[in-house]
Amino acid sequence: MTTADKELALLAYPLTSVLHGTAHLHRLPEQTGRAWERVLTRFRERVHQNVNLPYSGLATALRAYSGASVNLFPASKNRAPEFLVSSKRLDTRDLRDAFVLWEQALDNVPESEIDFGYASELADLVVSSPVEEVALADQVRLLGDQPDAPTWVYDAATWEAARLLSGAVWRIDGRDVRLRADTDGNLLAWDPDTVWSSPWREGVLNYAALRVRLLMKTMPGVRTPVLVLDPGVSRLGWELRGARSAWLAPRHSDDPLLCLGLEGWTNTKIEKTSATALAVAHRLRGEGLLDAGDLDLSGPPGRLRALVRRSVRFPIGRGVGMHTVRELARHAAGVLGESTVSATRVSHQFSKGAHRKVDKGRDVDLLEEGGLPLVVKASGAERLRLLVLYSTQGTRRRVLRLLAYHFSRPDLADDVPEDILVGLHTHVEVAFHHVSSFLAHGDRPGGSGVPEVLLEHGVPEGTRVLALCETEYDGTEPAGDAKPEVSRLLAGRGILAQFLVGATTDEDPAKDHAGHNALADLFRAAGLVHSRLTQALSFQRPRTERPVAYVGLHVRAQRGRVWKSGPPRLSCTLVAMVPDGDHWRTLAYQIDEHSATGLKIGWHDYSTVNASFRATRLPEGKRQDAAPVAAIDTALGDLGPHLTPGMGYVLMASGDTSRSLWPLLANKNLDRAPDGQGRVDGRPALPGWTLEPAQRPLAVVRVTSGTRDLPRPVEVRDTAGNTTTRTTKALFRLNGSTNTWILSNVPRQWSGEKRARRLGEKHSRWSADALSGKNTWYAHTSTEILVVGAETDPERHAIAAARLCHHAVSWDGRTSYPAPVHLAALMDRDHPQYRRTVDWDDEADYEENTGQ
Repeated sequence: MTTADKELALLAYPLTSVLHGTAHLHRLPEQTGRAWERVLTRFRERVHQNVNLPYSGLATALRAYSGASVNLFPASKNRAPEFLVSSKRLDTRDLRDAFVLWEQALDNVPESEIDFGYASELADLVVSSPVEEVALADQVRLLGDQPDAPTWVYDAATWEAARLLSGAVWRIDGRDVRLRADTDGNLLAWDPDTVWSSPWREGVLNYAALRVRLLMKTMPGVRTPVLVLDPGVSRLGWELRGARSAWLAPRHSDDPLLCLGLEGWTNTKIEKTSATALAVAHRLRGEGLLDAGDLDLSGPPGRLRALVRRSVRFPIGRGVGMHTVRELARHAAGVLGESTVSATRVSHQFSKGAHRKVDKGRDVDLLEEGGLPLVVKASGAERLRLLVLYSTQGTRRRVLRLLAYHFSRPDLADDVPEDILVGLHTHVEVAFHHVSSFLAHGDRPGGSGVPEVLLEHGVPEGTRVLALCETEYDGTEPAGDAKPEVSRLLAGRGILAQFLVGATTDEDPAKDHAGHNALADLFRAAGLVHSRLTQALSFQRPRTERPVAYVGLHVRAQRGRVWKSGPPRLSCTLVAMVPDGDHWRTLAYQIDEHSATGLKIGWHDYSTVNASFRATRLPEGKRQDAAPVAAIDTALGDLGPHLTPGMGYVLMASGDTSRSLWPLLANKNLDRAPDGQGRVDGRPALPGWTLEPAQRPLAVVRVTSGTRDLPRPVEVRDTAGNTTTRTTKALFRLNGSTNTWILSNVPRQWSGEKRARRLGEKHSRWSADALSGKNTWYAHTSTEILVVGAETDPERHAIAAARLCHHAVSWDGRTSYPAPVHLAALMDRDHPQYRRTVDWDDEADYEENTGQ
């Protein structure tokens, strides 16, 4: 069988007109906008915050009344809702009551005083709006061969598929499983005999359930939208405290599960507008939707079930396993009447010899005596100076043994003088400094700076200074964490910090995994790239006629404090990996003219810009601003002097963070042609396209990974549909597309030595033993690679992107993004002001590709 005969099945299905189904659309009259504005103004005056209206409470009220899925679009600060969409026709009396009750809840009217006769202009306008039953497929239009639809269609499109799947029995591992739909259009295993359990905390059982998220998505080159199924483990809390979302089962089993919001931390409860809606539903229906006893989540799962916060330790692991993924794919195909989306295997292999060679945590190739000086020189330095900053003697001993192990210097394992530079290698030196007050957590005295002892040794030109710092922070009180301030202060002196949690016991350096990772991160921050990357890129096909540099772009929007107040910030990082013979020079772009270190705008060594970036506050800004797009083109135009004559470059961007900035990075615009100035709708079509043609990238590669809307690989099949391989790390071209590839990822645990490495390969969690159920179960993930703007042979750029993921700079596993994007994203993640306030519910993993 040839490579071209092998196809990768993906857990997604063409979203046909039948699967789209219908929806009831209320087109709200124009006057409604002014009524929304008046309600919003009163609400903001009452809460004294510039927040949005809690539309979710209104949707909950409507769902509780009607048993229908209901949404409002849009629901943003800038635009009042213009549509109300429901899965079935709503009773106009219930519709008016919902708005009346919700508006009074916003005005903080006591529940006992809520009046159904309340005069609401907003309610009257909504009730008088025309209602139209629409076929959702009719709302999808084609721009060339690319589908597009209004935003509200993407949410409503899953309702019909959820209805079909919830009405069918799924037979798996000899068990009948029914999935119940919720009001968000997703599915949940709800019946008591299909919920997983495991003992925890003195033998008390905790519980988890299968949840299948359903999403409508477009894929490049595919003429119809697709329905993506994303199975996962939802771990159910034993208390409300700290939870943010919950499900409530209505009294009628045919009604969908109600998705409720929760609020508060120590005294968590159902958020006010949702609670009011539920209370009023009791008065309308003559039966309570929620009893006081339902709020007690201890014991077996009841009618109210809360999703435990991610940081809590739990006796049931994450991941459903590949057996469940495959069985779900077959079940859904039968119910939906559609075959899975697929991709064809590319004739390509990864180099085995170019892998990072790690011997019990030690990077053998990088630290080789004759090779390290060349790698350091290629990074733009002559020597590395490592400062070990510690608080406890135990950490001092640990790091000393760790360095002696990595640099093959057993003579240093016993001790070295304090505050004195000691040679580790011909091009590496180290000094140990006891600076416990500088590293201490809690309230830090104002004006405290870098201790003088760290600065008493002059730094010769060409010496790069790095710091390995002890930390004991446990994550319980973010305000007291010293790491951001220590990192910022050291960066202001040009020193890059990496933190290592202090060990409570002496550790064999060969088994000190946290120490190995800390040193790998430190070498990565220093810009060290081993020449094995050259071998990885040049292995077999495709051969390149001229050297190519690779530029990575990462953009991230960060909301204000607690997502409510404070200005939004926009982090933008650019990294260029430029070939230098067999080695690589890693550069980064200083994009901000207000650098705290005085670094000028332009391309500099990765380590230098990294320090300047950490020392400077994240700039204010939004994705809609034109300035970041213009600055990126300026940066690309300034890259030429750093390239050798005839060298081109390829730009790689993280698709989940940058696709909204350039028209041709959005799926719906892929078939549109730019004008003579390289623009679409007056905007630069792609990064670098406002430049002269000779300065533009050879191709722009959009790489998307780690997001829920990417369909999971299921298995490799032959053209007759027979399974040939259940595990694959290969590259596939998406069927129907000429410029899109799917890289199938397998988590590192698959190739591990522990018993838990291949959990879920042959059975589901329903047939697992208690020990297996506690572990994370493996499953494939996918990375989508889209090549645009390439004049010829886009596949060569897709292969390069795949290899730059597969052959990581500082990991021995595969990274979610190609090396230059990975390095750019880690610059952002290491910034002292970084917070996990990103665009996706779960942030993409920029370290190893874990597969979960």
